[in-house]
Amino acid sequence: MTLRRVPAVLRSSTVALRQRRTLPQTLILFVTARCNARCDFCLYKDSVENPTRRREELTVAEITQIADRYGPLHYLALSGGEPFVRRDVDRICQAFIDRCRTSVIDIPSNFAYGDVMVDSVGRLVADNPQVVVELQLSIDHLGERHDASRGVEGLYETALATFDRLAAVRELHPNLSLKVNVVWLERNRDDLREIVAELRRRIGFDRIHLTYPHRRLPAGGADPEVLADFDRFRTPAEEVANEARGRFDPFSVPMRAAKVSSHRLLRDAIDGDRNLGAVCEAGRHVAVIDEKGEVFPCEVLWESVGNLRDHDLDLGAVLAGERYQRFREQRLGPGRCNCTWSCAALTAVSVTPSLYPRMAGDAVRVALGRSGTP
Repeated sequence: MTLRRVPAVLRSSTVALRQRRTLPQTLILFVTARCNARCDFCLYKDSVENPTRRREELTVAEITQIADRYGPLHYLALSGGEPFVRRDVDRICQAFIDRCRTSVIDIPSNFAYGDVMVDSVGRLVADNPQVVVELQLSIDHLGERHDASRGVEGLYETALATFDRLAAVRELHPNLSLKVNVVWLERNRDDLREIVAELRRRIGFDRIHLTYPHRRLPAGGADPEVLADFDRFRTPAEEVANEARGRFDPFSVPMRAAKVSSHRLLRDAIDGDRNLGAVCEAGRHVAVIDEKGEVFPCEVLWESVGNLRDHDLDLGAVLAGERYQRFREQRLGPGRCNCTWSCAALTAVSVTPSLYPRMAGDAVRVALGRSGTP
């Protein structure tokens, strides 16, 4: 990581302080339900199969108004559908950079739309060297097995070719980070070492992440099989996090430590030691907006608390409303909601002071090159 990223890293360290007086500092914005793929494990599968018409999606003008009313925003994640079905992703991001001083932008993609990505992302990172832009290539298998999983013939090779083109952009603009994300699935978990080794050989990723699927859990914890499955996931997840391009990157230590700490928090949720709903503060620390302007405190529950188009495109007005207050009363707090939403867990360990001692210990282990798993 170059010195250009230092401002974003420093702002990350003050998120907990700013979160007390701002709207959620993690915003997940679904920019479209349209997608060229048909992934059977996708959270948005039903919407993809019955896609929202383009004219119903939030426009750049509407998104700009959302940003105008938002205030400071540290972390913006775009999602979908496939975000780069839209050709205005850079304009969407720029709206938040200009109005909210957004520091980090994360965009998962299947990397099918190479020309659009190179053009849009190239312009974005060139115009905003102070902003870290992270692109995540979603990979499930190698070669034809990946194509079959995604329902798109030739997608694997297309994605790797797009990755190489974006790597050339990264050489010119080091504020671009290229990552790989692999979802932990029953059908790929025995092939993870092979997948990582082949991707290491083919492409120069900055980091690789293994993601545990989102699922709701009983308040008292899940059955032993789910806990055993998560324990099986945890070690390779923290091992692959050490797969990186080039030399040791000290600025990545806090984020990697947060990942390790979030895995511990998810294990507590699965085991029933501490419900995730007791610490996630859905709607206060993290919020989700879909492509039609519906606001969801939680990606797993997917319960709307209002539509931005009915509230002058003001997220603060939605979150001040009765529907969100009712959501908090019913869902949040000890003994209520429980799940494995990794984004909520990661946000919680980043903004909850009582969890910082654990994360400090994890940071030491990560810096020393040890697994974060005790």
